[in-house]
Amino acid sequence: MKASMVLTGLLLAGCAAQPVTSPAPGGRWSADELGEPVAARWSLADPQASPDPGTSELALTIAEVPCSGGSPIEGRTEPPVIEMGVTSVTITIKVRQLVGGIQTCPLHMWPMTVRLPEPLGSRQLLDGGQVPPAPPQVP
Repeated sequence: MKASMVLTGLLLAGCAAQPVTSPAPGGRWSADELGEPVAARWSLADPQASPDPGTSELALTIAEVPCSGGSPIEGRTEPPVIEMGVTSVTITIKVRQLVGGIQTCPLHMWPMTVRLPEPLGSRQLLDGGQVPPAPPQVP
């Protein structure tokens, strides 16, 4: 029981007050506010729709996994990594973590458009933010 209370305290410690929620003046995050990029989860903006085989542009909804205090991902997102396979297309979105303060953990969803280097065709879409990559789903 005591060990579970300590573990619970450690888990909650990363999601407390003092968030860094906006970029530095001028609208850009400073280098000391950003940490390593971490894979985010994504889904299609309209999860009920199936992309047309001829599409090469996808409207996605991004969910940042680490705590970020609800800060926007603009300026913290790495270019998407797109792996065009024979039977699947794996898209990995990475977002740089915020450092320099403890962040709250609201789950915020952010829109993003991704352009594929060629039409999707009959290939399955996979979210590279999941291990192993899996079909995208609303986090």
